[in-house]
Order: sequence, then C-alpha cells, then structure tokens
Amino acid sequence: MEYDWYPGFFAELYAYDLFAILNLSYPGSCNFLTLSIKVKGDRVALEPRLPGYPFDFARVETLAGRWPSLQVLPLRQVALWYSSLQLGTRQTAETSVEKLLFAMLHLSKRDDYAEAVIWIFYALETLVETRVGESVSTLVRRVSLLLGLDEKQKIALNKQLRKLYDLRSSIVHGGYRVTHPIAQEVVDRSVGDERSRAIDLFQFGFTIVVACLQALIARGWTHLSFQETMAGNDAKNG
Repeated sequence: MEYDWYPGFFAELYAYDLFAILNLSYPGSCNFLTLSIKVKGDRVALEPRLPGYPFDFARVETLAGRWPSLQVLPLRQVALWYSSLQLGTRQTAETSVEKLLFAMLHLSKRDDYAEAVIWIFYALETLVETRVGESVSTLVRRVSLLLGLDEKQKIALNKQLRKLYDLRSSIVHGGYRVTHPIAQEVVDRSVGDERSRAIDLFQFGFTIVVACLQALIARGWTHLSFQETMAGNDAKNG
C-alpha cells in the first residue's frame, strides 16, 4: 500500500496546529490564507486556506479599548495547553473543549458569515453544556461566568447573543433574507446592508469563542463543567 499522501497530511496538520497556537497566544500573528504545501510527486498542492483576519480585527478592537477583547498569552503556556489535549492525529473532537477548538478553526475558514452563526452557537452551547430548549439566558450566564464579565459586559453579551440567535432562527426556519450567489452590492445595495450585519455579528461571536478558549488556557483547563446548586432554610416552628 502506498502512503505518498502522508507527508502532505502531516504538514497540513502542523499548519493547523501552528495557526491555532500562534493566534491563541497573540491574536492576528499568523495568517495562512495563501499557504501552499507541495509534496514531491504530487501534482496538486494542499492549501489549508486559514486566514487570520478575524483575529486581526479582534486584536485591533482590543487595542482600541472596545469589548469583547482578547488577551495576549505566553506562547509557551498556550503550546503546553494545546499539547495537553493530546490530539495527535485525531480528527474527531471528543470533549467540549476540543469541540470549541475545532469549531474555531471552522469559523476561521468561513466566508459565509450568516451561516457561520451555526458554528458559533455549536461552539458555545457545547462548551457551557446548555441543553436543547434552554434559553439564551443560560448561555449568557455561563459564558459570563467563564469570562468574568461585569454587569455592563453581561448586558452587551445578552444583547448580541440574542441578535445572533435571531439570525440563526431565521436561517433555520426560513425567515432569513437570503441573497443571490452573485451578491453584487453595487447593483443592489440591500446586499451590502445584509452582509455588513452578518459580518458584525460573526465577528462578535468569533471573538467570544476565542475569548472562551483563552480563558480556559489562562486557567490551565482542558475540561469544563457547570454545577447548579440550591439551598434553603427550614421553616420556623410556630
């Protein structure tokens, strides 16, 4: 059996790992959009197409003092955390943290911003263990807890996640104003308006996903779980 594809596979996997580690350490530091991997004897080059612009934008917003913001983490800390996941060549995520990481990579490759909202909710809902039918409030509460948000930030998170949820619902249930594949906004200005709204919501959701990963790395966590507690007082005797 021939394994000529092995070198290309491992080179491409290394590119994904490096892309994730560098951008989780210093957002916007790695861009593999035009990377081409050629293996001796292969006619077709592998092109991971991993653009770094969502990280770039988030970093610019952070430097401008706007929220949501991302951290700069020590490269060694990120590399050790990533290694502790023990992904190796495994291609299927097994834990909620691995699912969040893989979803981030999928989001990094998306150019259809409206459809990307599905990946954003997949990532966040999986991470914070929300069940089918649970309200956005549960998602907001648990993401806020992980990120250590203040009241103003919680209000902003709630507002934007509800907009994202409405967009997801409109796509799933048919209310979304889908555009023609040509999407030429010079001819129809409404195309640009719809695209701008989707980009803004995508960028917010993407930044929150990355912020959650950075929060896990900063704590050294590779697993996350939430526990609900309840306490009460005995009734006083009359």
